[in-house]
Formats: sequence, structure tokens, C-alpha cells
Amino acid sequence: MGEGDIIIENQKDLELFNDIEEKVLKEVHLGVDLNFLKVLDGEEATPDQIEFLKKKLNQEILVRLFGIANSVYYGKSRKREISTFLEVVLRLGMVYTKTFIIASSLFSLVPGKSADLFAARSFATSILARILGQN
Repeated sequence: MGEGDIIIENQKDLELFNDIEEKVLKEVHLGVDLNFLKVLDGEEATPDQIEFLKKKLNQEILVRLFGIANSVYYGKSRKREISTFLEVVLRLGMVYTKTFIIASSLFSLVPGKSADLFAARSFATSILARILGQN
């Protein structure tokens, strides 16, 4: 069991949790097919399956992921820029890629200035948490 895993102690709680999860995922439309999680979580995912995911993603999210992966922080100083989605996932990592896609999709649900303000607050909160966590 990994860090952050939910521990459910009885069958009734498990059924309730699964019911909530199913209803929420069916009702919320993030503008992205959540089946990409199965591919990125799958240990048997092939490079072709991962590369195919870029066709299912919002182009704005895809461009931002490529930008981050090619940034100085993640390796722009290396010999060449990455050009495939598989390379993006390998450079950023599965967890970061999944988190970025989901968070970006959530922010896109609220258009305009409200989403920008929410994103800025979320970013500031994460930086503050990181700083406080180091002490």
C-alpha cells in the first residue's frame, strides 16, 4: 500500500466509496477522457498506447506539457528538445503528467478571470506548503 492510499476497513464503506466515485466521475465532464489514467497507471502500457493519448488531450494542455518538459528546469539544456508525448511522460513522470492534466482540466471548467485567480491561489498554496514542509 502506497503513501496517500485510502484505507477502507469494511465492505459497506468500500461500496459507498465506489458508488460516490462512479457518480462523480460520470457527472463531471473535464473535457478529457479519464481513461488516460488507466493507460498511465498500467504497468503494461506500451509506448504506442502512451503516445496515442496525445490525440485525446486538449491541445492547450498538450502544448503546456511540452513546454514544461522542454523548459530549463526539466532539461532544455540537454542536446535536443523532446518531440513525442511519450518523451514528455518519461521526462516529467507519470504522476506529474496525470496531476497536471487533471488540474488543468479542472481549471478549464471555470472560464475567465475566476479560473486564473483560482490557479494562482492554488499555485501559491502549493509553494507555501513546500516551503513549510522543508522546515
